[in-house]
Amino acid sequence: MNEMAIKAIIGSLRKLAILLPFAPDFSKQDVCEAWCENLADLELAEIGIACKKAIATCKTFPAICEFRAMVGKKEATDDDIASECVEKIWECLRMGFEAQIQAHAEMGELAWAIAMKCGSWYDLCYNTNMDSVDFIKKSWKTTALNHIRRVKSGTVDQVPQLEPEFISALCAARNNNQKKIGA
Repeated sequence: MNEMAIKAIIGSLRKLAILLPFAPDFSKQDVCEAWCENLADLELAEIGIACKKAIATCKTFPAICEFRAMVGKKEATDDDIASECVEKIWECLRMGFEAQIQAHAEMGELAWAIAMKCGSWYDLCYNTNMDSVDFIKKSWKTTALNHIRRVKSGTVDQVPQLEPEFISALCAARNNNQKKIGA
């Protein structure tokens, strides 16, 4: 998808966000990236049709799946998007540490954000154990699914809060391990 198409999509969604309550925050890069990747297969005319239908029929801002349904398109599942991001990360790792800027550009913002949640580019390039490909990809996919869901729910910037009981249990386990090591 070219830059002009992305700007047109985001522009249409921002206009719709003014008219309908509970819209995602389209000033955030992750939100824009998630919507653009999920609408990439739609023509600009179809996005315009969906916006008009949303204005006419919706009381609140539609979810991506509802938006796609307005033009008869099935939404790509979170699992499909996560799998695609994992494969992009894996392919770009082969470029090596020196190609960080090129890898970022080829991956796209969503896959890059997921990769950075798995460690720095240096860590990914030099510490990825090629003998554990299946385990690594499964771990990345879990991270990707969590990130995608947080982007869609608008909680991507929120830091999860741990329950006090959980923190106490972690501290007790750490203290217990230190006692075993010192004994």
